[in-house]
Amino acid sequence: MRRLPRAGVLDWRNEVAEGKRLRMDPEDFGEVVGNLLDNARIWARGRIAVSVAPGADGLCLAIDDDGPGIAADRRELLRGRGESGAAPGEGSGLGLAIVGDLLSLYGTTLEICESPLGGCRVAFTLPGWIGPPP
Repeated sequence: MRRLPRAGVLDWRNEVAEGKRLRMDPEDFGEVVGNLLDNARIWARGRIAVSVAPGADGLCLAIDDDGPGIAADRRELLRGRGESGAAPGEGSGLGLAIVGDLLSLYGTTLEICESPLGGCRVAFTLPGWIGPPP
């Protein structure tokens, strides 16, 4: 991510404790998290944080930014193909649709809400484990 525009000036925080693993194909994980981090990079004012916390149904991975956020009435709309919050010519509107399609293969969905950093939080929960894989 650091080679992309503005990425080098952002404060990236990896708040994931060592040893946490999600049960997800590594290529699918890269596609999902890559799209989500890229969106955070575009919208963040200065800070992005990635965290994983135990949830009722597994481990919840969250990506937070300190950008302008997404209005509650636009969150569902942005999941559709071709829908982008970026200025014309700056986004394809495919990122969140791809993320949604991949997560549906794992029986989960993307949550979009307000971030504790003041911007947007995107999160999803998958079965996982803490420590070495079983």
